[in-house]
Amino acid sequence: LVLKEPVTIRVILATALIVGGCVIIVVFGASSADIMTVPMLMDYYKSPSYIAYLVCMFVMAVGFYILYRYGKNLQSKREAPHYWDRLMPVSYVLFCAPIGTQSVLFSKTVSVLMRATFAGDSQLGYWFTYVMLIAFIITSVFW
Repeated sequence: LVLKEPVTIRVILATALIVGGCVIIVVFGASSADIMTVPMLMDYYKSPSYIAYLVCMFVMAVGFYILYRYGKNLQSKREAPHYWDRLMPVSYVLFCAPIGTQSVLFSKTVSVLMRATFAGDSQLGYWFTYVMLIAFIITSVFW
């Protein structure tokens, strides 16, 4: 059991597809040699478009988590209509996806800050660096 769910061939195949997609993104994604600093990154994180995106992702994650828990409750009582068998995995994925995307974003931010630090421009004196590191760890552990 993983997360109290049985590991099936379908789960293994889905995981392999996800990992394969991540590998393709890394291999063929644009690589930038730009070294950014905390003030530059903070400007990105404070932009209204990112804040709107973050609010939408939070609302989406909470909404689909509530839907998922409701479906699990119905299934445990054996009161779930047949369509919940298909809706449950979709609601779970849509609940986890926003957290996973933030994990990737935070990991990229931490790696950019570490690259700047290793290049001689220490970013360790900023509180933002530690907030990003903690956010990365939390989202990674969850995901």
